[in-house]
Amino acid sequence: MGMTGRISNPSFIPKLESLGNDDSYPPPHTHLILRSNGYEAAYSDPRKFGAVTLSNNLTLFDDLATDALDPLDANIFVGQKRSIKVILLDQKAVVSGVGNWVADEVFYQSQIHPEQKYLTLREGETLLGKLQHILQTAVLCLNKNEEFPKEWIFHRRWDKKRHKKEVIKDHVGRSISFITAGGRSSAIVKLCQKLKKRHPPDKNDKNELKECVMESANEGIYIKI
Repeated sequence: MGMTGRISNPSFIPKLESLGNDDSYPPPHTHLILRSNGYEAAYSDPRKFGAVTLSNNLTLFDDLATDALDPLDANIFVGQKRSIKVILLDQKAVVSGVGNWVADEVFYQSQIHPEQKYLTLREGETLLGKLQHILQTAVLCLNKNEEFPKEWIFHRRWDKKRHKKEVIKDHVGRSISFITAGGRSSAIVKLCQKLKKRHPPDKNDKNELKECVMESANEGIYIKI
């Protein structure tokens, strides 16, 4: 779907932030319309980041990771040396179906910095819980044609252009900063999303391994020994 791709039919047209309240059908920038047995669906994408492949071979999707709404184990986020945003946005690594704004919302609600590495088990469990809750809520809101919850940072992350002229704040008045993480623009609240310095311990250093075990008792294991 890329960043702005969407699939519509004559009775349902998903809203698109960049196109405002335009609800005409077929939507602007439609590239493909499929019709069969009285049903119809249109694929549109104003920015042309998406792609369409027609195939009767289901193995076409084998390269994709597990969908983010499928049953997942929080350990897949634990102890990774890559930043967590890079991991979430890689459709072939751990999960698929997570876009840039979804990742920002997950980190904001989890109070995790998008460039954090070596997540603890507790952080992984929090992230997984928030990820699936946000996706479930977003799907429900879209199906009902309702706005996302007002406390989401989603509503303010689009104000990046205004950030140079005024302070952008979240729903409780905390300042929002815009950084580049994982090669993408990211909206964060530095007050609660702090980047923690961590590194994998030396497996041959007994003292460091002992410290790791002690920390795991308080926060959860963040490395694999």
